[in-house]
Amino acid sequence: MIREAVPGDIPRLVAMGGRFIGIAYPTTLRDNPAARANTMAAAIAGEDGLLLVMEHCGQIVGMICAFVYVHPLTADKIGGELFWWVEPECRGRGLALLRRAEAWAKTRGAIRFTSIAPSARTARLYRHLGYQELEVHYQKDI
Repeated sequence: MIREAVPGDIPRLVAMGGRFIGIAYPTTLRDNPAARANTMAAAIAGEDGLLLVMEHCGQIVGMICAFVYVHPLTADKIGGELFWWVEPECRGRGLALLRRAEAWAKTRGAIRFTSIAPSARTARLYRHLGYQELEVHYQKDI
């Protein structure tokens, strides 16, 4: 079952987000549970944000957070995924989360949907789903 998140879900989602960061970004993102909780609360409360959860056997096992914004260089309305995570032991069901986020963005007037690929495996999935690579991000500590 997929549903919109409610504030009471945030502690579980923050914990899942910690697992996501530890697996997908172990050396490149700092763990900040308070920041995750604030972002999740903003997505739940805001008109331009969406936080969906996936439940299986009464437990939350997946989530996706998306936002709609006006692109600063083109003025196009864009939907974008901020994070998408399904617990590793429950993989294979998470595509429904992405599809729901894309559909939600379209209802908000978005003409494109962007997503982040932290691994080559995820990039292959996006290409298979019709996404095109737009750019590659780099970072360094300063």
